[in-house]
Amino acid sequence: MTLDSGFYKTPKYSLGDYVWYDSNKDGKQDSTEKGIKDVTVTLQNEKGEVIGTTKTDENGKYRFDNLDSGKYKVIFEKPAGLTQTGTNTTEDDKDADGGEVDVTITDHDDFTLDNGYFEEETSDSDSDSDSDSDSDSDSDSDSESDSDSDSDSDSDSDSDSDSDSDSDSDSNSDSDSDSGLGLR
Repeated sequence: MTLDSGFYKTPKYSLGDYVWYDSNKDGKQDSTEKGIKDVTVTLQNEKGEVIGTTKTDENGKYRFDNLDSGKYKVIFEKPAGLTQTGTNTTEDDKDADGGEVDVTITDHDDFTLDNGYFEEETSDSDSDSDSDSDSDSDSDSDSESDSDSDSDSDSDSDSDSDSDSDSDSDSNSDSDSDSGLGLR
């Protein structure tokens, strides 16, 4: 009688792909768009434990090797001064998958896990200022003259933009003057 024994080596797999500068902000890799170097990419197992960290190479490529079949999470650290581009906009191997990507490896490698970023727009300063100003002015002047004149002026202006300004101004001027041909 013979006893045979066989050993089976569990296959290992790889995952990875590309991080690129999405210059036209459309969420898909175009042939003229370049990879981003030194983006930190972290790999977690299904328990959320970090099992690997790497940085993208000079062409924006990254890769994790020697992985068992299973569930993983790939986390891309957003580069300073850049914004995440749109995700899942086109075919899977040419679009951005987002800052955190869940992936299941089942008996094959996966080189479709990529991400894109673009430059943030310069931020507009958002400031509101409110200013209210009310002014009332009355002036009466009496002098003797042959003519009578009354003048009333009311002005109300409101202006509304990023800053609010209200101004009310009332001015009353009464003038009585009598003037003769001679002096008194």
